[in-house]
Amino acid sequence: MSTIKIKRSGTGGQAPTAGNLVSGELALNYADGKLFIKDASNNVKEMVGPNMFSDLPTSDPAVAGSLWYDAGTVKISAG
Repeated sequence: MSTIKIKRSGTGGQAPTAGNLVSGELALNYADGKLFIKDASNNVKEMVGPNMFSDLPTSDPAVAGSLWYDAGTVKISAG
């Protein structure tokens, strides 16, 4: 079995920059429990961690199956 390693840091509060990653590459900060990815537009995005739902609407979008964020809970709209 092969081992896959991604870029990683154990220093709290540290995040990769666009210059640290290539598009599609992952980086992990195991001190904070955050996972990052560089997208095709050269942006580093937090995939998992406290801010992972920051792009979701905060009220029900009224579109069945759409996700929204309500006071610490991710919900699925019934439409």
